[in-house]
Amino acid sequence: LRNLAYLVYCIALAAAARPYRKSTDRSAPLITTWLESAAAVVLFACITIVVNDSYSLRQSLQPAGVEHDLIFKRLMAIACTWTVYSLPFVWFGLRLRKNTVLIPGLTALLLAVALSAIRGIAFYPIETFVPVFNVRVAALLLLLCGMVAHSILIGSHRDANDWLPDIRNYIGIAIGVMTFSLLTGETRDYFGKMLEDLWGPNRAERDPEKVVQFLNLQQLSLSGVWLAYSGALMAAGIWKASKGLRFFSIGLFGLTILKIFIYDLSFLETLYRIFSFIGLGLILLAVSYAYQRYKHLLFGGQSGGEPPAPVFCHRAASILASAFR
Repeated sequence: LRNLAYLVYCIALAAAARPYRKSTDRSAPLITTWLESAAAVVLFACITIVVNDSYSLRQSLQPAGVEHDLIFKRLMAIACTWTVYSLPFVWFGLRLRKNTVLIPGLTALLLAVALSAIRGIAFYPIETFVPVFNVRVAALLLLLCGMVAHSILIGSHRDANDWLPDIRNYIGIAIGVMTFSLLTGETRDYFGKMLEDLWGPNRAERDPEKVVQFLNLQQLSLSGVWLAYSGALMAAGIWKASKGLRFFSIGLFGLTILKIFIYDLSFLETLYRIFSFIGLGLILLAVSYAYQRYKHLLFGGQSGGEPPAPVFCHRAASILASAFR
């Protein structure tokens, strides 16, 4: 009954906006915008509540102590629902050239990205974690596919609004951030699960030396994954002629090198530290050589039209202003 009430309310709002589309009154466009936006918000709230309550029901039916397994799954399911919700809104909004349909779809995608990036970085509960074949990987892969679909849709209708190319560039940045979050979370939780198995039911009997060893191995593995990912981003940036990807790669590489210098090398023994410094020096020499030889590719022209970093906030504000104009 509640879902039916939400659906009737949504249809009523959309139907109420229809007469104002043909009205010559000065306030008609504003009223149409508010009514159509309200219909989109009501539908968004309805599907979110349905997914949330379905998991609440499942939690109430689980034995005591087991229901915590569904908390993480509920958040990932909500993020996936928001992604699926955004696709038809963006598609219809682009085809009909209606910002009152397009903006709610893009907003739902933004909320899905934020929820997945913030909550998906750490798997819960860690005792049930399985590398790769888990609900987080499935949810983030669905979200990545959704963002790629949005990028394709916007690319095929980029003439619908002058701010759409910028939105497409920001979606590309979000894809890079989500992939980074997924790789980081999987690497971190892989060793977190090993630590949980090492501790066992009685944590007072854990071996401190093994715990420290696993923690150090976790940090070294994270640095290796970040270096490999920054290299892949650089290759993709050169292949796609995207200055945004290249700059993101350089920033991630610098952050990783800083982490290795400040943190990773601090817990190594003297002999391993010497070899690590030698290896890190060779990597920096190779990067320096690549920069001197290919800097015209790294900092050359861009085909995607990404805005420079200093004017990012100004461009974002301009997009929102022109979208609701």
